[in-house]
Formats: sequence, C-alpha cells, structure tokens
Amino acid sequence: MKKITLLLFIVSGIISKSISQDFWEPVNLPNPDMTIYAMATDGNDRLFIGSVDNIYYTDNNGANWNAGTNWPGHAIKCLAVNDVNIVFAGTFSEGMYRSTDGGTTYTEINNGLSYLNVWCIFIIDEDELLVGTPGGIFKSADNGDNWAPLGNISYDVQAIVIDENDYLYAGTHGEGVFKSENNGITWNAVNNGIPDSSQVTAMAAVPLGGVLAAFFPEGVYRTTDQGASWVEFNEGLPFADKSASERGPSVVGFVFVLGILMLIIYYMGMYWINFAAAILIWAALFSGLPMNPTTSSITSNTNNDVYIGTYDQGLYKNALPVNIEEINENVAGFEVFNVYPNPAGEFASFEICIPQQCKLSANVVNQLGQICMPLVSKEFNPGKFKIHFNTQTLKPGIYFIKIFSDKNIKTVKYLKK
Repeated sequence: MKKITLLLFIVSGIISKSISQDFWEPVNLPNPDMTIYAMATDGNDRLFIGSVDNIYYTDNNGANWNAGTNWPGHAIKCLAVNDVNIVFAGTFSEGMYRSTDGGTTYTEINNGLSYLNVWCIFIIDEDELLVGTPGGIFKSADNGDNWAPLGNISYDVQAIVIDENDYLYAGTHGEGVFKSENNGITWNAVNNGIPDSSQVTAMAAVPLGGVLAAFFPEGVYRTTDQGASWVEFNEGLPFADKSASERGPSVVGFVFVLGILMLIIYYMGMYWINFAAAILIWAALFSGLPMNPTTSSITSNTNNDVYIGTYDQGLYKNALPVNIEEINENVAGFEVFNVYPNPAGEFASFEICIPQQCKLSANVVNQLGQICMPLVSKEFNPGKFKIHFNTQTLKPGIYFIKIFSDKNIKTVKYLKK
C-alpha cells in the first residue's frame, strides 16, 4: 500500500511513513541532546542546523550529518540560504559568516558591520541581504563582502519581512514595527493598535493574508492595510482570552507552506492556520512532539517538508494535515464514500474511486457553500484513494465535502462535533 502526504494545494506528492494522528516524527541528530538555535534549507533540500558550537547539515533526513570543518566555535543565532545556495550564519556576538561550498567551510564577513549581535537574516536576492542587529538594519549588496547601515532605523531589530507590495517591515525589541516603502531608505513607525510591550519576537508576511507580528507576551497581531492598523489575531492560540501577565512564552518562528501558516511557541508547541478558510482560527498540531516542547526554530524545504527544532528535545519533521492514501484496488466507476467517523472529531476520512486519470479537487464547504478548508487539487491516476484530514480549524456544525473532477461533481455531508 502506497501512502502519500499532501498539504493544501499541493501539486506533487510527499512520501509519508504512515497515516496516523502523529503529525511530527523525530529526525536523527548528530547528538540527541544537542541544542538547536537555528535552521535553514537550500534549493537542494539540504537541511542546516545551527547549534552552540557548529553548523551541521544533512542530505538524507538525518541519516548522516556533516559539520562545518573550520567553524570557529561560535553559537549560532540565525541561518539563511539564498537562491544560489550560499549559506549565511549570524552569531550571538561574533557577527556574520558565509559558506559558498554548501556548508563545508565558512568565512567571516563583518566588513562594515558595526554590531556583531545578529538577530535575523533576510535574503532579498542572490546578491543582496539584510541583517537585524541591536543598532538597526545593515545591508550588503555583494553577498556580505561589505555592509552599510540601511536607512534611518537605529533600534534593536529582531525580525524583517517584505509584503506583496514590496514594502519592508522591521520588528523591534521595545519600539514596535517600522515600515519602509522605498527599499529601506526611510522608515516610519506603524504602531497603531499594537500591544503595550512593543516587543516583536517574530514576523511573517502572508500572500492575501497581510503581515503578522508576534509580540511578547501578548501574542500575534495582524495588519491587512499595510501597517495602518493592527488587530489581535490570537483566536485558537494559548494567548487568547488571557491578560498579558498570564500569556507567558513567546512565538519564536513562523513558516508559510502552500496556503498554511505555521508558528511555534516556546514550551507550547506548534499551531497552524489556513488563510483560504472561511473561518480564521489557529489550531494546535502537537501530536508526536514532546510534552512542553522547548521549540526554538522552524523551517521548510522545496518539497514542502516542515522541520521543528528544539533546544534540548530533538528535531522533528512533519507529516502534514491532509494525507492521501492510495489503495491498490481496481475500480469500475467514479464514487465517493461517506465521511467517517461521522460525527467527526479532530480527524476525519473519506474514500474515493477514480476510474480514469483526471484532475480532481476537494474542499470542505459550509451550508452557505463557502470554502472552509481546501483539501486537495491535483492530477489523480485511476484507483481507490482514502483522504485523511485534520478538522481542528472547523467549528462544530454541518459541513459538506465537495468534489470536482473533469466529468463529475459529488457532495457528501458530515457533522463536526
């Protein structure tokens, strides 16, 4: 029996070990107790992890690891890889380093970098990159050979993102969010509606979803008007309906993969949200992670695999929220079977028979016909398939699975309890 894992809107399959409620699987590490501070992947899906004293990489999902041969022993704060697979490493106190040979050797690149505490790296293109430091943003137009301050921002910059309009946003420690509409030449505060702390820990820019900023300790806020205003965006997160003093651990990273935004919260695990859904609510996806995980970093690769690193509890890889299982069985006609269990809890499945190759899409819709969760859109070969999906973002009520193929439209009804 062949099992294929797919995320929303996936075009190609990802091999999964099992169809189960464990969405996170442990990945072997060079040292099982090692501390992971940062992660990144390159265009060949090589995974890099930065630890307390070196940078390691694997090409085979952790079966084998290699370490930087000349790394000077500095602790890694952040990692990034550009489009031509140049690896950049920011350190807590020793500035920037670069590898042009896939992570085997590294060279210090601090010329013009006035602050050697590098909190974040943002890749613009194959030559340009930005870094956030305690004294603002520095830019390099030559892959780190030379650095210069960027614009009029001089605060402690923790995160940098760019939106669909090519506007830059910088999240700071204590001064809120700043925006530049002219490639960083000038910056203006955009803090209408942000919480009192003004301490940004992570940011994300989402196509058609706006810009999100995580604040400590208040949680996630979102702008959909290019920073003119911010609103709290915590429904479904442990920050919701709590006072600031009760909210505690902070969001430490985001990753956006094919329609789903994922975030990790230190000591609380991972949550996800689907911006194509009619109802925007975060859902927990803990299964397979350790209890009270010391999450430190999150990244994804070109195959849409997602990795979560922790400080001392290991490395984990996803098996994503929508799974398709191919059943080796001949079929005579197009048929869709009922959802089970019905009523459904956090997980549900249905089977479909496809007699000939076709393009097929399936969505969860509500009683008004609004799409609440897109499940899949891809070419299917003939056969019988079982589709498993996570329903945690759906509120209790009546829903329908609506399936479209080249020649057929089918609908099945189910209840979310």
